Amino acid sequence: MVEFDATILIQAINFLVLLAILNQIFFKPILRIQSERQEAVDGARKSAESRMQELKSMREGYHQKLDAARQEAFELVSSQVAAATQAREAELRNVNAEMEARMNEAKEELAGQEAGLRSSLEKEVNPLAELILAQLLGLSEPESKQEVSVG
Repeated sequence: MVEFDATILIQAINFLVLLAILNQIFFKPILRIQSERQEAVDGARKSAESRMQELKSMREGYHQKLDAARQEAFELVSSQVAAATQAREAELRNVNAEMEARMNEAKEELAGQEAGLRSSLEKEVNPLAELILAQLLGLSEPESKQEVSVG
C-alpha cells in the first residue's frame, strides 16, 4: 500500500510554491502580453472595418454624385439638342416662307410679263391678220405693209 509520509507533503508544498513562482514570473506576463496583442489586433480590425465602412460610404457618395452628374449632363445635352432642333425647324420655316414669297413674286412677275406680251402680241397680230386678210382678198395696200412691218 501507499504510505503517506512527510515527503509527499513536502513535495506537494514544493510543487505549489514552484507553481506560484512560475505563475508570477512566467505565466502572468505571457498572458498579459497575449491579452495586449489581442486588444491591439481587435483595435486594428475595428479600425480597418470602420475605414472600410467609411470608404464604402464614400464610394456610394461618389457613385451617387457621378450618376447625378451623368443625369444632369444627359438632360443638358437633351435640352440643347431640343433647342437646336427647334431653332433649325424655325430657320427652315423662315427659309421656306421666304422661298414661297419669292416664288409667288416670280409667278406674279411672270404673269404680268405674260399679260404684257399677250397684249403687245395682240396689238401686232391684229394689223398682221388684217394685212394677211387684205392680201388674200386682193385688197393689198403697199402703205399698210410698211406700217405693219415697222410696228
